[in-house]
Amino acid sequence: MKASPTKVRVGRPSSDQSAQLTDKVLDTAMRLFAERGYEATSIAAIATEARVGKHTIYRRYPDKAALFRACMERTMLYIVEARAGDGGDSGGPLDRLKAIALRAAHAAVDDQMIALYRMSIAEALRFPEIAAIFREPANDPLIARCADLVREAQEKGELGPEDPLVLAELVLEVTAGMLLQWCVAGREVDRAEVGPWVERSWRLFIDGAAPR
Repeated sequence: MKASPTKVRVGRPSSDQSAQLTDKVLDTAMRLFAERGYEATSIAAIATEARVGKHTIYRRYPDKAALFRACMERTMLYIVEARAGDGGDSGGPLDRLKAIALRAAHAAVDDQMIALYRMSIAEALRFPEIAAIFREPANDPLIARCADLVREAQEKGELGPEDPLVLAELVLEVTAGMLLQWCVAGREVDRAEVGPWVERSWRLFIDGAAPR
């Protein structure tokens, strides 16, 4: 008796499959950018490591700069989005802003983030498209979300009337930015110190930004 031929599904992947494939590409790209640098990482190398065709990447990102930008934006969105159980999606605007600052500080001492930032500094002069990503705070989803929360806090009279974008950059700088700069320069930061550091930095920010 002849076996029935196996049916092969053809057509476009589902939205879940597409999202998983995108994550696979971005995970691979971030790892290679951190390990090899921007110049030495090609779309072909990323495709080979991720075991996908180059056309799969180019359908999503027109060039390497767009792919790198997507890697950094996804990282920022992970920081913005509250995780189940961390309390980041509850409380008032200042509570939520502080939760984001804490997540950003933990990301700042992550080895891959440190490597990516070092790479960005080292190659920014040769590749202006890298520098442009870090020069556009208004287009950064992390800063944009923090600025929204600053505006909410200002409307409730919890923060002074300064530019929300400036205050958003300031709170991220004093809580996470300094930690990242230390790590990039080679200073070791104990992960257990991140929480207490954010508490102290947060108090300084609130003291300076409170309504007068």
